[in-house]
Amino acid sequence: MNSYHFFNEILPQTVGGTAQMTSQWSAHCTCPGSHLHTAPTAMNHTTAYWNGGRPWIYCYHSSCHDAVQATNLALRKRSSSTASCRFAPARTALNIARDPHWELRELARVHREAILERYHWPLAEIKHDSPCDVNGAPDIQTRQHLGLFEPDDIIWIGELNHTGKPWNRKNFRERDYWLPRVVGLARYICPAVFKPGTYSRADRNVAVRKFLVVESDTLSKDQAGAMFRLLSQRLILRAIVDSGGKSLHGWFDSPDQGELEKLEAFLPELGCDPKMFGASQPCRLAGRKRENGRWQRLVYLNTEVSSGY
Repeated sequence: MNSYHFFNEILPQTVGGTAQMTSQWSAHCTCPGSHLHTAPTAMNHTTAYWNGGRPWIYCYHSSCHDAVQATNLALRKRSSSTASCRFAPARTALNIARDPHWELRELARVHREAILERYHWPLAEIKHDSPCDVNGAPDIQTRQHLGLFEPDDIIWIGELNHTGKPWNRKNFRERDYWLPRVVGLARYICPAVFKPGTYSRADRNVAVRKFLVVESDTLSKDQAGAMFRLLSQRLILRAIVDSGGKSLHGWFDSPDQGELEKLEAFLPELGCDPKMFGASQPCRLAGRKRENGRWQRLVYLNTEVSSGY
């Protein structure tokens, strides 16, 4: 069986309609559970993939999940029964060996525009939807931001070069040390908690990866909001910081390692900065003034749910 056979015969016969090719290995198609959708349906909402041996359908509507899963099983059974070459399983094994999350990358690549459209969350709505008031003065916002951490958490705050020297121990302090000293603080913070005695902002010195910060230099702030809304279905969204530049930083409770690896594959295809997956990567601290003279401001804050770490 080749891709033409799958996309022009097996797929249409299984789900109905015709396939609209998006690449050699993918095509938009009719969702087998479209009658279950609770929101308007478009052709680009559902995509079929065939990697040479293991076909599957993805639809970003959640109400059709069971119907899609049943169809995926049917497609795989039918494809395996009609496969007549040794190429298919070899390609599947090769793809997975090279990149175990390549399917997620393809999903994000193909559905990027549809995701940004469906989860649209403009900056004005983000501010309105914040569970906590974020309209305070800069120093108040800094304290609110630091309040995401626990009293004894050792937090790094500084400029980008404030690391790696013994005298940089002063940049690694407990949260309750920083709170009464927010006036004049530096512009950067790490979303991780560090080990006692640390003076180097490095992953090896991280005690707990408490938050995952997501940001994009290529998406607009409104588009970044869509990405945050999508992620908030899987992770707890704690804060959104307007960097004072062109981007927003979304602070989420850190996922487990397996989920983190999936997000590392998925999010860059949506336009996220992959550097932010580093546990000790610095990001903007709310309430501080950026180099361009603009304030780094909280636009969303959620302290209502315990992080449970």
